[in-house]
Amino acid sequence: MKHHFLSAAVSVSACVYNTHAFSSITATRNSRSASGRSIITPKWQLNAENNPSCEVLLMDHFNINHEKGRHDALKAFYFDFLGCAIDPRKAENIERGSKTLWANVGMHQFHLPEGKPDAQVFDGVITLIHEDLSVLMERYNDYLDGDEKFAALKETEFLVGVLDDDLLMITDPWGTEFSIMASDDPEEDRASDVGAQPLIDGHEPSEGLKLEDLTVYVPHDANLEGIGRFYEHVLGASAIEELGSESSISISMGERQTLTFQYHPDGPDIEVIH
Repeated sequence: MKHHFLSAAVSVSACVYNTHAFSSITATRNSRSASGRSIITPKWQLNAENNPSCEVLLMDHFNINHEKGRHDALKAFYFDFLGCAIDPRKAENIERGSKTLWANVGMHQFHLPEGKPDAQVFDGVITLIHEDLSVLMERYNDYLDGDEKFAALKETEFLVGVLDDDLLMITDPWGTEFSIMASDDPEEDRASDVGAQPLIDGHEPSEGLKLEDLTVYVPHDANLEGIGRFYEHVLGASAIEELGSESSISISMGERQTLTFQYHPDGPDIEVIH
């Protein structure tokens, strides 16, 4: 069995593990729109009974810098609001109040280094799966009511939009957009039988179950077919035809995740920054 460990060398990066493991894909597409933006929120799984075609095991973590000196906002957003679990391998930096933190979501992670000094803003959408969106809404109401736990989020870009009972759009303190979807099968989505990140003794597992999709906005002259060929021939990760469109392509990242490239929803004249 062949294994590869790769990290995308861009200003924000995602790390994937690669292996001969999975196979052809069956999928359904759930496309939603918020504030005029098209969001791809896939629900799909691989059919392992056929010949192997996908060599990627999982998209392990997403790396994005936070604003230097704003550990307070970082902790308030990822741990107090989103309910991510603190990874014990970086727990000493919680007390230090500086340096990198790792925030766990099921078997996936956010790596959150300090900026030099600015935060990075991801030009796209991060899709997470949560078991109970009502918990997040209760926290947002607490934030609006002035709860001191969320005071660090005041006067930032932090915002929560409710699209329906099963979907929230959330903006982090620096402008990165998250799509939070309700799980229809929490045990399957957490996939603890497959693997898990380490947990601090006495702490609860993350409320988030997984990082399901990473949608990267690209210029309107980007070659989507060429992007698909790169992932297929270099990483052995095939495009999921059922999730694609004239303006986007979704790549299988193992059995439970996708990496989507989509023409920027703000039009062809917008500058895309990654």
